[in-house]
Amino acid sequence: MDLIKHNFLNIKNFSISFIAIHFSSLIPIKTIGGSLFDILILPFLFLYFLIGKKNNFGFILLITYSFLFLIVLLNPSNVQIGIKLIWLIRLSIPFLFLKIFKDNKIATTKFDNNEKNIILFTLHCYLLFLCIYSFLSYINILSPKYYDFGFPFYSLGLDTHVFGPVLAYSTLIIFHRLINQPSNFFLKNRFSVNITIFLTFIFSLLTGSRSTFLLYGLYAIYYSFLAIIEKLPLLKNKLSIRKLKLKIFISSLLIIIGLITILFLLLLIYFEINFNDIYSFRRSFNINLNLSEDISRASAFNTMMMIIKNWEMYLLPQPYFIKSVDSGFILFANNFGILAFLLLQIIWISSLIKIKVKNYNNYIKKSYSILLSYKFSSFIVFSSFLYLMVNSPHIMIPRFSVVLLLPIFLDV
Repeated sequence: MDLIKHNFLNIKNFSISFIAIHFSSLIPIKTIGGSLFDILILPFLFLYFLIGKKNNFGFILLITYSFLFLIVLLNPSNVQIGIKLIWLIRLSIPFLFLKIFKDNKIATTKFDNNEKNIILFTLHCYLLFLCIYSFLSYINILSPKYYDFGFPFYSLGLDTHVFGPVLAYSTLIIFHRLINQPSNFFLKNRFSVNITIFLTFIFSLLTGSRSTFLLYGLYAIYYSFLAIIEKLPLLKNKLSIRKLKLKIFISSLLIIIGLITILFLLLLIYFEINFNDIYSFRRSFNINLNLSEDISRASAFNTMMMIIKNWEMYLLPQPYFIKSVDSGFILFANNFGILAFLLLQIIWISSLIKIKVKNYNNYIKKSYSILLSYKFSSFIVFSSFLYLMVNSPHIMIPRFSVVLLLPIFLDV
């Protein structure tokens, strides 16, 4: 009994601490153009990345980061040094991200499979609460009225482009664990888990961020590919188990759809909802295959194509510094130069490569394998790389990256 109580307190304390860390990223500090997270949490994470114990890959990350740090710091521009330093400290987030993923000693925690699911589900419920709060503020049920359906508190809902992908990742994490490693907690609370999955899935689409479609698509492609390359006997063994889980999941979804429909009708009847706000959600489905004419991506796409066509001019960093832009490719190609940006890509991809060294009678043989597995942390590293290449550099934004950091830290 004492052991159960001790484990419960560990789970509770860890979950509350992690939620508090993420919530600090939602409290804006206008004087620094960031959040409370940048003052209270980020300096400690930055120091940990710099002076924490490292394996060989950790040293490579530190050397690469130091190189990029000097490129930006020494590059003459009209931007204040303080702004550059804040930006560079945030740049350490994706490096810390890769360090924890690659370092097995960090990733190995004292939580078992069931406890990990409880922690992940707690974070999921917290994000669902933020969803409901922001949504009710957006449709003018709660005050103040939000400008859009994004993160609450930080920008009055304006950052839908960040909130949508976060909800998509959270939805996929719980869905993935429910299908592959449900554990006792998920089996006992299957209906509640299915409800939260469905709600965050719908809310992620309602944010209007088309990045959610990108992430759901990447997830389907990633795990379909793994299923194909697996051995057929193993696939057949899992198939019978998953069929049963799929039936339970679909039946639960049908019940949830009915409940959501009733709830939505009650909202329309009892509250004054502006239908122009509801109509604006349609931009999630406004997909233009010609990106040069897209409403939100045209400018970034045209700039990206200009850089690619004039690549020789962007081999080295540009004399003007960009603090933020809606494209990871443009941001890093401009501030680091294409050559340094390629180095960062190589480091990111190499985190997915595992080297095995075997000694046969004083003969050393090395073998290489790709760390693409059913672990969701592997998908996070894979998808965040592609996300950075074709979309925005959200990995440097704490309220986005902290959510992704938890599954990697738990090694799930």
